[in-house]
Amino acid sequence: MSHSDHARQLGEVIIAWSNVTDRVERLFIDLADLNDPFVVGVFVEKIRDGQLDEVVHSLAAKLEDSPRDAIRDWIRRVRSARKQRNEYLHGVYLPQRHSDGQEHLYLLGRRVLDRNNATATPAMTKLLSSNLIQLHQELLDLQRRHDELVKEHFPWPVRRSHGEELDL
Repeated sequence: MSHSDHARQLGEVIIAWSNVTDRVERLFIDLADLNDPFVVGVFVEKIRDGQLDEVVHSLAAKLEDSPRDAIRDWIRRVRSARKQRNEYLHGVYLPQRHSDGQEHLYLLGRRVLDRNNATATPAMTKLLSSNLIQLHQELLDLQRRHDELVKEHFPWPVRRSHGEELDL
């Protein structure tokens, strides 16, 4: 993968991720039942990236089973995508000339323990264009799934029984 292809694909991931986090914020606004956009803005601005996922996950407890489970499944996918996105965007890339004469990018990962000589060495994973394309597709699918959730369940049906214990 060339450096320009790598940069373009990372750009696509960044844009798609921004759209996913926007949808997490919208779910927060809907579920928190806050009417003042300024107050919501303060919450969203002050809650660190990733924590809003946890808040939305907890707020979904007040919903009936079907939308609650759908939102929590969606949030699980967001968490997984966030982990991949952070690895790709904040990772260290090392260009290496390959035996085929081309330069390939390798993502420097966690240290791997070499049990033979009791040392830990950085793991290098060849970054393939397909990795970034797959993440980009997952982010686009998360956006579509959010829109389907809203269309299917909004306004969000709240549990009727006040005696029912909420699973936060």
